[in-house]
Amino acid sequence: MEVQKTKKIKLTAGLLGIFAGFIGVHRFYLKQPAWAIIYIVSFFLLGWYFLPFSFIDGLLILAHSEESFQNKYLTKDFNINNVKLNQWLYLAIIGGVICVLSFLLIDFDFLRGYMDSRDIRRNEREYRTVIAHIRHV
Repeated sequence: MEVQKTKKIKLTAGLLGIFAGFIGVHRFYLKQPAWAIIYIVSFFLLGWYFLPFSFIDGLLILAHSEESFQNKYLTKDFNINNVKLNQWLYLAIIGGVICVLSFLLIDFDFLRGYMDSRDIRRNEREYRTVIAHIRHV
């Protein structure tokens, strides 16, 4: 692979790692979907505490020489336009996992007020009072 193209891919991957690495975008770009999934799950579990790790990963990608970057990250058939079907499957699985985990970890305390029978009865009384007042006016 020509050096100019390797520099462009390295720069793009490094900048993606710095600015959006916490969700594994740079790893998807480098055709490493397993690592990207690990980044997404880590960000979901650790929150913003994971941000420095992805930032450092982006800097480390930029710190590689072109030759070492090509040996470590690029394969012989690397083509950024050739997105395989299994990568989209990984994205779908990630979305499902995030949805399930977010549903399990949501704090449902705010719903208890709506589900409490005393609140429902109080709201019905207030509604009847308002309706009665409107009818008398």
